[in-house]
Amino acid sequence: MVLMTVGSERDDEAALKSKLDMLAVRLGVTDRIIYTGSRDDVLDILFAFDVFAMPSITEGFGLALAEALFAEIPVVVSDIAVFRDVTREGKYALLSRIGDSEDLAKKLQHALSYPDEIKKIAHQARDFARHAYSRQKMIESYEKLYAEDFSTAGR
Repeated sequence: MVLMTVGSERDDEAALKSKLDMLAVRLGVTDRIIYTGSRDDVLDILFAFDVFAMPSITEGFGLALAEALFAEIPVVVSDIAVFRDVTREGKYALLSRIGDSEDLAKKLQHALSYPDEIKKIAHQARDFARHAYSRQKMIESYEKLYAEDFSTAGR
């Protein structure tokens, strides 16, 4: 198994990365961790994943999650509001308790141990994402949002 982190490192993540590096040295798995930094070809990288994990404590929309759903990759994410919304209350992903590394590990192990079940969920997630987050749906959502904002702006 390889751990790959994709994206630029935020200031508040430096200490966490340092802890991860020290743990990897202690466990002798430094050759199994890849930090890609910011990438333009994230979808290409996603297709190499067996499981996509995003154990965030907070997130905005969760574009990376939507991309993983589009790519039909099994998903394990933290049980935060935006991820519950994007995955329809966990229908299209396994939800792990926020900040609970043991629960995250259990969910990842489940995803790897039951590939047929998880692939079925990932396939359903892809179909859902293609419908819910299509370009046309996103345009309609923004138009609705702007219409609501403009209609209340003059009040």
